[in-house]
Amino acid sequence: MLRMPKITGFTGAKGAAMAAAESFRSAEAARARNNSHSGNSGGGNKGKIICTALHQMGLLPYDIFAADQEYGRKLAITNPDIVKGYHIWAQTVVDWMNEVPSAPNVMPWIKDDNERIKRTAKWAISWSQVIATPWAIQMAHEMGIRQKGSKIGKLLMYIGYPISAYVAKYGKVNPYLMLAVLALLRLLATTAGEYKYKDLTVTEQIK
Repeated sequence: MLRMPKITGFTGAKGAAMAAAESFRSAEAARARNNSHSGNSGGGNKGKIICTALHQMGLLPYDIFAADQEYGRKLAITNPDIVKGYHIWAQTVVDWMNEVPSAPNVMPWIKDDNERIKRTAKWAISWSQVIATPWAIQMAHEMGIRQKGSKIGKLLMYIGYPISAYVAKYGKVNPYLMLAVLALLRLLATTAGEYKYKDLTVTEQIK
């Protein structure tokens, strides 16, 4: 039985998390420059995972993204299987978000490839933001960046971590089964009503 990771804050949490995110962003920029110089325009996307992609699209606040990066580094040490499995299934989601033509086709009824890829990206970004935002806010809370956490984010962790560990065990994921899981997570996130989304901008509901 998988035990939930106990990731706690660290000394100088806010400053350390911000420094970690800045270092990560500098490394991403360096990789992008290297890819540009080498003529490799597609290799830079391989390291992008959901929260990173949302942050780069301006859909995830910087402080939450910073804490998310540091949380991920700690989780990779304490529970590498979770991180490995997450990277496997999340890469498919990021490929949908980034309009990668080779990503699994989940809208076969749309015959025009360009239109299908654009609609898939719009759908993937919208669903990813709804699911990832409370999850990332709970991570930020556990890292000491946010005073208030997210109950639904904590629930999503309890569901998502065992799934990621399972995926790591088998090394692959069925995209259609993953759609069913994402639909469940989205339903939980939207039903909770912690956040509202207007023009893809997230704000916390006033209680």
